[in-house]
Amino acid sequence: MGDLGRRLEQAREHVQPSWDRARSATVGRQMMVRRRNRRLATGATAVVGVLGALWVTRAEWQVGDPPAVARRAAPSEGRFDDGSRAEPVGAGSVVRRLSQSPGLVVVEVAEGTGRFSVTPNPTRTFRVLAGDVTVEVLGTGFVVERLGGRARVAVERGRVRVLAGEERVELGAGESGVFP
Repeated sequence: MGDLGRRLEQAREHVQPSWDRARSATVGRQMMVRRRNRRLATGATAVVGVLGALWVTRAEWQVGDPPAVARRAAPSEGRFDDGSRAEPVGAGSVVRRLSQSPGLVVVEVAEGTGRFSVTPNPTRTFRVLAGDVTVEVLGTGFVVERLGGRARVAVERGRVRVLAGEERVELGAGESGVFP
C-alpha cells in the first residue's frame, strides 16, 4: 500500500460516523413527508390545470349581452340540419326542441331567454313557444325572453310574427315588444 493508502487508513480511524437508529428514523420520516408533499403538489397541480381549462373555455360560453352567459345545449338540441341555431342565454335558461320535420320545427323557451338564428326556408315554419306566446319565423335572428306568462321578443334581423291569444303582431329588425 502506498503513502495515500496509509493516510486513508489513518483518517478512517479518526472518523466517527454519527449515523444511528434515531437519525435513520428521522431521515425516514422526512423522506415520507417529502413524498407526501410531492403527491399533494402533483394533485393540486392537476386540480389547478382542470380549473384553468374550465376558466379558459368559459369564454366560449359568453353569448350576447355582457351579463348573459349561455348554458350549453347539447349539439342535437341547439343546431338544426339547415344550420339554424337555438341557444339558451343566461344561467338557468332552458331551450328545448319539441319537434322537427321538413315542414315544421317547434322549439320551447321553457325558462329564461333563448337566442335564435334561423336559416330562411319558405317551405318550413320555425315556431318558438314561450308560455302563451308563439313566435313564427321565415328567416331571422331574434331573442325570446320568458317573463312568467308573458314573453319579450326582440328582433335582431329579418322579421317575425308574434301570436299571443287574439293578438297578431309583426316585428322587424330593431323592433321588440312584450306579449300579451
